[in-house]
This record gives sequence, structure tokens and C-alpha cells, in this order.
Amino acid sequence: MGADVAGIGRRNAWPCVGDPDGPMFGCGAEGSVSLLALVEVGVVSEPEPGQSEHDPVVVHITACRPHSLRVRRWLRERMHPEDEIEVYGTDYLIAGWAAVERTLGDVPVLRMAHAV
Repeated sequence: MGADVAGIGRRNAWPCVGDPDGPMFGCGAEGSVSLLALVEVGVVSEPEPGQSEHDPVVVHITACRPHSLRVRRWLRERMHPEDEIEVYGTDYLIAGWAAVERTLGDVPVLRMAHAV
């Protein structure tokens, strides 16, 4: 798994989270795939004050193609069976993030991704 080349004019590179059960961002490749899933906040993090562990949160994870399969399994283990994982190209998703926020309304986003 090698790192992808960042395109000219890109503001940020989004690293691969790597194996979600291993060290974060240990892969070194670009997270060219973004996975979004709705889960209960208590399954993936500590609830914020005033938040129930059962409140919904959208998890956003960036991964390289090989790790995206492991991330998909990790998310599936934490989701309700009837919910779906949405998969996008990271550049496409970030470019249209304002539309995503409008769609989500008040549902918070937990990003297991960060720009470098």
C-alpha cells in the first residue's frame, strides 16, 4: 500500500485511517475513499454533555481502497442492520460538504479523518 500522489492545487490531503482496530493513520496512503455511516454515539465515542449514548451520529472515515473493506466491516459491526454505509470519493465528498451538512440537519458528525 503506497501513498497516492496529491493533485496540484489541492488544499488538503486526507490520510487513510488504516485498520480501525489498529493504530490510527498508520497506513500512510491517501484516504481517497470516504465512508459515512449512522451509528449510536455511545458505540464509537463518549457522548457529549447532554447527549444520550443512543443519540445518532454520522461517522466519517477516510481510507485507501484496501483499507476501505476493513473500515466497511468495522462500521457494519456498529450499525443497525437496516442502515446503509454511503461511500464517496473523498475529494468529491469534501467539495460538496455544505450539501451534506444541509442533509444531515442537527445530526452531529464524528470525523475519523483529518486534513493534513
